[in-house]
Amino acid sequence: TYVSNSTGICTVSGSTATIVSAGTCSITASQAGNATYGAASPVTDLVTIAPASQSISFTSTPPASPAIGGTYAVSATGGASGNPVTFSIDAGSTAGACSISGPTVSFSGLGTCIVDADQAGNANYTAAPQAQQSFTIGLGTVSLVFTTQPADVAQGTTVGAIAVTEQNQFGYVVASDNSSTVDFSVADCSGSGSVSLGSATMSNGVATLTNSAQRFYTLTGGTSQPPLPVATATSSGNFAGSVSSDPFNVIA
Repeated sequence: TYVSNSTGICTVSGSTATIVSAGTCSITASQAGNATYGAASPVTDLVTIAPASQSISFTSTPPASPAIGGTYAVSATGGASGNPVTFSIDAGSTAGACSISGPTVSFSGLGTCIVDADQAGNANYTAAPQAQQSFTIGLGTVSLVFTTQPADVAQGTTVGAIAVTEQNQFGYVVASDNSSTVDFSVADCSGSGSVSLGSATMSNGVATLTNSAQRFYTLTGGTSQPPLPVATATSSGNFAGSVSSDPFNVIA
């Protein structure tokens, strides 16, 4: 007959031992005697039960084209220890590219973001090997809108104030995007090219170019003929986008 001496580690039913937890399992085997044979001396055997392993599997998929200003809700399942799977940003990520709060990853800069998933072990389960997700964060998409359109100007004079505001796909850009630069240019009256008007830096989502020093080409007289000049604003920095203004006249 078999008897477990460590029922917290293992139990015995008949000739079958069942593992309960990690540790040292002690089982004693004994045999009774009869009229011909005396009882056998009991024999005890010790078996070390190692903690079981566990693994982590991500159940969420990063966006196909993660962009600055976006977020991602990360999730994963772990092993049988019952300990939670925790997430963090790996040190190998591009500095400033992303951050995490709970399960939410925020995209804040260009580069590689690596999310680490970990699960601690306990007496019966070893810690799960770390799992990782890696993805590249690109420029945010921005929609530029002229809030002050270029006005008609006399030939050879400077351009007055024009302004654009920018809005990305996640909402209006705020002061954190003040690093973006908006380049303004205007189509040559002849339609053969463009002329730079200058640049302005975003301030709380608005870029204003005031009294550009760029002078238009002198015309032979009268108003400009089609194609009329069109100002173009192009944003660079964390958000990329461009927009064209309404046509305007250069008057002799």
